[in-house]
Amino acid sequence: MKRIIKGDTTLSHLVIAHAAIDCHAKSYGLHRQGWPSTYLIKYQNDRVAVEVITRRQSYVATLMIGARNLSKLCGIPS
Repeated sequence: MKRIIKGDTTLSHLVIAHAAIDCHAKSYGLHRQGWPSTYLIKYQNDRVAVEVITRRQSYVATLMIGARNLSKLCGIPS
């Protein structure tokens, strides 16, 4: 399955995103499509929340770093 990482793409954040996708794949595999799961990953004394969603042909990991766009929280298209 393809891995798509959204957000900051520094090396440490890529490691965190891949660790979250590995946890998600171990827990759910190809099941639970379309429902987001949030993982709190600790890496080098830093904890980052990652949202992982299983799609038909990919895993999508979104790093939750900094402020989020309010339109995504309210469901209002931008």
